Amino acid sequence: MIYPLRPAGARAGQPHNFVVFRRCQNTLMLTVRLPQSAETQARLEQSGLELADFDKREGGYRIRLGPDDVRSRGEVLRGLFALAFRRDAE
Repeated sequence: MIYPLRPAGARAGQPHNFVVFRRCQNTLMLTVRLPQSAETQARLEQSGLELADFDKREGGYRIRLGPDDVRSRGEVLRGLFALAFRRDAE
């Protein structure tokens, strides 16, 4: 039996990268691929996360995460991941 190989998180051979993590020296840079909107911008600013900017090239919001941000703001991050996943699945 032959099983076709495809990358993890891929659909129809295309990557499904709705969230990208990049390691920095003391932080983690997170890019959540959501369209730029005033509603999303306000939600991120109210969450207390350190918003770097909107990356037009990658099409997502760049967020700098510190050591305690995942524990203290986990619900906000899960909500953003779910929104980006649903948005990318459309």
